[in-house]
Amino acid sequence: MAKKIKSHNSSKINILHIITDLDIGGSEIMLIKLLYHLKKDRFKNFVVSLKSNNPLKKFLKDKNILIYELNLDYSRNKFNKVLNLLKIIKNYKPDIIHTLLYHADLIGIIIGKFILNKKVIWNIRCSNMNLKKYGKSGYLVFKLCSNLSNFPNSIIFNSEIGKYYHINKGYCPKESYIIPNGFDLSVFKPDNIKRELFRAKYNINKNCICIGIASRYDMMKDHDNFLMAASLIKNKLKNIKFLMCGNNVDPDNKDLISKINYYDLHKNVILLGKLSNIIPFYQSLDIYCSSSSFGEGFPNAVGEAMACGVPCVVTDVGDCKKIVKGVGLVVPPKNSNELSKAMLKLINMSKQERKSLGLKAREKIKKNYDIKNIVKQYENLFIKIARI
Repeated sequence: MAKKIKSHNSSKINILHIITDLDIGGSEIMLIKLLYHLKKDRFKNFVVSLKSNNPLKKFLKDKNILIYELNLDYSRNKFNKVLNLLKIIKNYKPDIIHTLLYHADLIGIIIGKFILNKKVIWNIRCSNMNLKKYGKSGYLVFKLCSNLSNFPNSIIFNSEIGKYYHINKGYCPKESYIIPNGFDLSVFKPDNIKRELFRAKYNINKNCICIGIASRYDMMKDHDNFLMAASLIKNKLKNIKFLMCGNNVDPDNKDLISKINYYDLHKNVILLGKLSNIIPFYQSLDIYCSSSSFGEGFPNAVGEAMACGVPCVVTDVGDCKKIVKGVGLVVPPKNSNELSKAMLKLINMSKQERKSLGLKAREKIKKNYDIKNIVKQYENLFIKIARI
């Protein structure tokens, strides 16, 4: 039975956020930032996770933001769980239902819009997703969302490429906005002391070139492309380390270990797994790499690395090209040869040249993607939709 939630203060805009994933990915990171920075005297927030054991709980607890888990992943009686969501929405009386990711979009529009006549905003965080690689159900949900995409009051895309991709695939929003990811530059920033401490922890000497990648182990992130490029670089340089972190990017991942051994990188790769605090990881790097082959909209990791003053090499997926233009290098996806050449180009710069490029990258984040400005765009949209 869903818990009864007290009616909201009429002076505030009540927002119910529905999220899908079990893991803290880009969508969850941006939602956390949004919930942390939305004006508390103007907005009241409540989160529903479609699945159980959502790690968002620990991030939201200290902000007194409630999260309710429907447990759709483990429950056989999914119909009753969906009824619970219906009760939650009735009790909470949201002014707006804000959904992130396709399954949440579909459930939000059916229950929120069609049954309860609530205002619904979809938030799409990806671009050219190859959903057939994720099973028939994922592809079916995408097609259903495409057919229903005229019903949300508005659709937010976090990238230009993501918007164009979805429209080309049949999405027809009545109103849409591009609101990119935002970054807190007071948190993500260069720090030489933390850089040295992090390196010392993993026995990395100060003259070693460190190239990093931060992403969950998933086919879209194309870790194989990164490792192939790393093997080409390793053959030309001795004092180099490749730092890898993210969910399932650890020594227990037999598939990943097999690839590292295949490319003879066991002495050069450091697997860090899922980091509770990723900032020192970025601060320790000389170069950040995004090797994704598809699906990215606006990768949080690229913006976070840039905010920490780290120059980036990225594949031309999603809005990566736009994000790093003028302050980083872009290569085609699935091309480890070009990826290695781009990383070597940055390696061959002097330390001061790399630092200068990294600081320019940070300034670009400050100018275009400061979290305060991004949250303001969300606030303006929420107020506009609430007033309709």
